[in-house]
Amino acid sequence: MNLIKINPDEIRSIVGKLVAQGRAVVPPEKPKRGKYSGRTESQNKLRVIACDQCGTKFMKQCAVHLRCSKACSRKANIESVRVWFVARGLRGNPLAHYPCDNCGTVFKKLNAGHRFCGPKCREIGKKIRKAMK
Repeated sequence: MNLIKINPDEIRSIVGKLVAQGRAVVPPEKPKRGKYSGRTESQNKLRVIACDQCGTKFMKQCAVHLRCSKACSRKANIESVRVWFVARGLRGNPLAHYPCDNCGTVFKKLNAGHRFCGPKCREIGKKIRKAMK
């Protein structure tokens, strides 16, 4: 089997001459493929935002994305959970001094659920609640 050696530059020049003479038509460029192929450059620029956790710029894949990666999402979630617990006095520094609901003595709350200064006041508070029912 005889193979003819084809010179690509020669073929390009022949095709160029045929196109110039109008005897051949250049095929249209293939459309871009991919997620953002149908959007204009200005539309893609609107999708580039800064990660609210680390500050890096990224193109969001969905309307609700706020963070660039799963690692940043985890960090933000851990931080929000910590803030939630600290705000309720369940973690972090003890809450400030509060008066007892029964006797009015000022005591330091250890968590947000503490209302009485000790077990005696707590028992009295239970009896009062039962009596009010």
